[in-house]
Amino acid sequence: MKIKTLLLAALIASGFGTINAADVKPFQFIQISDPHITAADTTQSLLLQQAFDDMNKNYPDAAFVINCGDTTEMGYKEEYAHFKEIIGKFGKPVYSTIGNHDVRWSENGKENYRDAFGDTYRTFDYNGVRFVSMDVSMLLEHYGHFDGEKMNRLKKDLESLKENQPMIISFHQPILAGGGFVDNDFVFAEAIRPYNVPLVMEGHGHTLEMKTVNDTTYAMGGSTFGVSAYRVWTIGDEYITGTVRKFRDNTSEVTTTFPLVKKQSAQKPVLKVETDQCTSQTTVFTYKSEGFKDGMKLLYSIDNAYNGEAIAKGNDLWQTKEHSLPVGIHQLVISYETGKKQKQASMVSFTTTSKDKASPVLLTKVMQLGSGAQSSPTINGDDLYVGCNDGKLYCFDIKSDKEKWTTDLKREIVGKPIVFNKNIYVGSMSKDYYCISTKDGSIVWKTPVGGAVLGTLLVTDELVVGGSGDGGVHALDRVTGKEVWKYQTGKYVKMKPCLADGGKSILFAGWDNKIVKVEAATGKEIWSVEAAASVHVSCATADLAVSDTDGIVIANTHDYKVSGLSLEDGKTLWKWTPPTKPEKRLGPSYSSPIIKDGISYCGSIDGYILGFNIKTGELVTDIRLREEKTDEIFDSASIIVGNKLYVGSIGGNVYCVDLEKKSVDWSVSLAPGFILTSPAFKNGKLYVSSVNNAVYTIQTPKAENK
Repeated sequence: MKIKTLLLAALIASGFGTINAADVKPFQFIQISDPHITAADTTQSLLLQQAFDDMNKNYPDAAFVINCGDTTEMGYKEEYAHFKEIIGKFGKPVYSTIGNHDVRWSENGKENYRDAFGDTYRTFDYNGVRFVSMDVSMLLEHYGHFDGEKMNRLKKDLESLKENQPMIISFHQPILAGGGFVDNDFVFAEAIRPYNVPLVMEGHGHTLEMKTVNDTTYAMGGSTFGVSAYRVWTIGDEYITGTVRKFRDNTSEVTTTFPLVKKQSAQKPVLKVETDQCTSQTTVFTYKSEGFKDGMKLLYSIDNAYNGEAIAKGNDLWQTKEHSLPVGIHQLVISYETGKKQKQASMVSFTTTSKDKASPVLLTKVMQLGSGAQSSPTINGDDLYVGCNDGKLYCFDIKSDKEKWTTDLKREIVGKPIVFNKNIYVGSMSKDYYCISTKDGSIVWKTPVGGAVLGTLLVTDELVVGGSGDGGVHALDRVTGKEVWKYQTGKYVKMKPCLADGGKSILFAGWDNKIVKVEAATGKEIWSVEAAASVHVSCATADLAVSDTDGIVIANTHDYKVSGLSLEDGKTLWKWTPPTKPEKRLGPSYSSPIIKDGISYCGSIDGYILGFNIKTGELVTDIRLREEKTDEIFDSASIIVGNKLYVGSIGGNVYCVDLEKKSVDWSVSLAPGFILTSPAFKNGKLYVSSVNNAVYTIQTPKAENK
């Protein structure tokens, strides 16, 4: 039945609009989420099968099922195979969005998902409605991000819609709720604002939360494993109706009804930061919205860290409370409530500068990437090399910030490119190690290593050594790329192997909870020890740090503990555990340690720079990076230049810490965008790659240039 050309007059009057192009026919579909399937028949798989049986019994006319992610528990091939076996018995199409559990611990990143289901971004039309399944997952992380390449595809899909044609979008991590799971969620919200996107389906939270932002309904899918529920969506002539089905309780409840064509304001809200009126402490902005009425509270959030109720100045001018914003790029979000769990929100970016000579200067020129970067940049001469999640290795001239060449390695590049002589050595999720010419990006050799490469390679005069998704540590001849030796571990190795004993031995650790020392020339095991209490908190992400002089290995494990091991035999010399009093603290987990003057420095999950005496394990440095809100340090490993330590954060900030004064000298904001990489430094400038599709240049204060 063709949808009516005009909606009811009452709806038209309230601004819901008309459908004059989309040919929508009523149908039903089902939303599930977070089944967390393992390789064997467990509670998770039995509940999913029970849910499918319940759907066939109670909703036999449902056209298909959309699964909002965390299909598997660990992202292993065997788990995907088991899931496909279950849905094969179901009899209806099941479209699965990728979630953090499908990626974070997988030995092959997103490759196992791709092998099972195809592209991580998919779209199809059904009865006049456009469905888009988006990939907001990140390799090795529980966080989410709307990647530049995926957003470009979404933009094209939005622009191709017929007038008022509905688009329904699904992805995993929930957004727009202040949880911080996704850094650039308001970039997505602004992108869909002009289009008819009445429904966005989410997962991750294992609940049935629902909210409305800018007249788009965001609905979490519950969990077949957690709350034993799913949602049934009925697309009607004029409305979308949502029903929650709790299959173990045998209950159904209609929970929401909203228009198929979402309400559109006659005018887009106006939001502009009035830079000339801002002070060092307050941000002044203009805001106009036809829905905002006298008496409503106007709330603001800057960088998801500085929040409050805006103060009216008159004539649509507003200002924030006093906040000490760092220099850099910021995101201002303005919102007001229109009902229970309903709000209107707008976002704008703005830049702050400082005339203080002791402050850094954020250069406006940036090196643009085709996608986000989880790969740290490397500088060689005037060239900067960085890998990207679009599968390309980029080379930029740092004098002009212009791209010199790119080489397509087909899949995501997470490791830092390593330059040796005239070649670059890097691994890719394509399951290969590469040797690439610095001159023009041509591939000198390419060697398959049996699994995805999730880390940085160690390069010596003779060897290229690194981990792989096949659980092996592979040592290749640096010149020819031929395998010299392989050490087989119990699980994949993500970290960069490190040299010890003057280059005679190599150390590494992986997700099998082992720290291993081998002979560099042969790969013969010297010793192997357990890293932590269980495999789930292995020393698997942060690189090891070694002091040959002191005979000590520093290891950060995922239980937030730091250990000092004997380089000779691997025995634990000391172990630091985060204190629980006077307040509970978290320690390092992802951030790799770096040793300077007998102190091992690293970032912590609770936003501190910690320093440990490598001989005794005594905590001698404990510096909180931001007072307003915890700014976590994840994969960004610190670099040290002189007495300054530089590191990036989840909040999108770059910090400079004075190790002598034991305090933060300055910080620069690059919001919104997680910084999961380590900076590079040359001639007084920091180069920082971000998931925000760019490499940024920061001019440090003149005092540091010396």
